[in-house]
Amino acid sequence: MLAALLVAVVLTAAPSASPDPAPLKTIITVKSSPFCGLFSTHVNGAISAAVTNDRSLGTLVGTLRRPDLEGSDLDRQAQLDRLTNLADAIYHQYREGAAEVAKLRALEATTTDADQKAELKAADDALGGALYRQHEIQRDLDGFLAYLNAGQMRTSSDDEKSVYMVLFGEGDPHQAALDADLHTRSGTGHPPYTSPFSGLAGDESPHDDTRYASNAAGAFLTSLAAIRGDELNAANHIETVSTHC
Repeated sequence: MLAALLVAVVLTAAPSASPDPAPLKTIITVKSSPFCGLFSTHVNGAISAAVTNDRSLGTLVGTLRRPDLEGSDLDRQAQLDRLTNLADAIYHQYREGAAEVAKLRALEATTTDADQKAELKAADDALGGALYRQHEIQRDLDGFLAYLNAGQMRTSSDDEKSVYMVLFGEGDPHQAALDADLHTRSGTGHPPYTSPFSGLAGDESPHDDTRYASNAAGAFLTSLAAIRGDELNAANHIETVSTHC
């Protein structure tokens, strides 16, 4: 039987930049049956992925609020690297968690207890929902990074401009082709937090990029409330499933 069960903490009324403590905590189990053993293994895996992403999202909000995008070239690149690493980490945990939820869904078919089956499905839906909401934030972050990187591609350093002038007597000879390509994509690559800016990526100032990053942090912070709601819902159903073991 389950020796100890997961603990659900009270969901705060307002979202925080640091999502801990999370509504989900892993469960400790003595494997009394194949079903209970598999349940504890896979639910712990899904919970671990969701909670790890909660921590990454808290770090992400704080990172987006840093002014490094308008600092030196080294500061800006370090900030882009930090954000890229966070996006990669969140995606990795999303895939890990989604795989565990898929195994929990397969486990639903192995129980003949109708109540247990219903509770497990509800837990899977909520866990999957939390992980997917985290994934949506990561996809938006990827879009913002693509926007910032496209801007950097259009902006030559002073050293590069000097080389182009020596070689070609003008600026970057590829600039017009790149701008033409970006124009064909305009309207599809603008993250909502850059509104009402309507120019091409790279036309904005570094200070604008910092402001857009702050807008993104606010948008992501608002999304944390829905993630916590899914996690608390999952915690309640997981606790019910555990009482059947």
